[in-house]
Amino acid sequence: KNITLRSTYGAITSTGSSTLLGSVISDSGNLTLSGMSITGSVSTGGSLSLSSSSVSGNVSANGGVTSSNATVGGTLTSSTGSISLTGGSVTGLVTSGCCTVTSSNTNLLGGARSNSSGLQISGGTLQGDFYANNNTATFTGVTMTSGSISGASTVTITDSTIGSSSNSVNVTAVSGAVTLNNSTAFGALTAPSYSTIYVNSPSKVYGTCIPNSTPANACQSLSSLTCFNDNFSSSLSNDWAVVSRSGSFGQPRVVNGRWRLTDDSNNVSTAATLLRLIP
Repeated sequence: KNITLRSTYGAITSTGSSTLLGSVISDSGNLTLSGMSITGSVSTGGSLSLSSSSVSGNVSANGGVTSSNATVGGTLTSSTGSISLTGGSVTGLVTSGCCTVTSSNTNLLGGARSNSSGLQISGGTLQGDFYANNNTATFTGVTMTSGSISGASTVTITDSTIGSSSNSVNVTAVSGAVTLNNSTAFGALTAPSYSTIYVNSPSKVYGTCIPNSTPANACQSLSSLTCFNDNFSSSLSNDWAVVSRSGSFGQPRVVNGRWRLTDDSNNVSTAATLLRLIP
């Protein structure tokens, strides 16, 4: 039998280690929950601080939400405050009705949305749709496996992997550029007609860049990505460049159906380079 812990006016604070088979509700006070395992939902008319805790259901606050090393099984919503997440994970959509959504090393598995401000996401695994209402969206050190990025004035992606060769992610900026720094993106990257997609080396884009890319032709078609296979049945193909620097062995070559780089003689130095891009 579940129990609902409710305060109609004052705050609710938990410390130590507690388990509640039910929900926590404060109609107008703040919630400060630490070390708590909650099988239901959490809601408050004030602000919420959640640390080293787990919530099976949805989390909602009228004010701001601060979370540290917490696991949320449902959605996480702040109506009139910012959201700041550190560590942990959120399975459902993270939404701020007014303010910035910031996360650091949090796995956001249902996307994130700021209805009136921006997104600042660093670290963690991302899935779902990420939306910033004509404000900046920055992604640093993330791995985004599925979903989309949209609505932001500009999008900056640094030290990240966005999508994959089998699951593309579309990225759209509504009033400025999309910029990639030391990142790889698979999908369609779109900026306004007067802007561009900055693909700063060594970044790669496998998909389309609309209206163009800087530098030009920096985006490759997804259809051009194929697996590479070589069974070395006879001789090395033109996909390989080989060289010998020293020794009597000579250049790497196929011997009896195997690729031989060297033999057992002394002072042999050889090299082989595959002249193909590996997705």
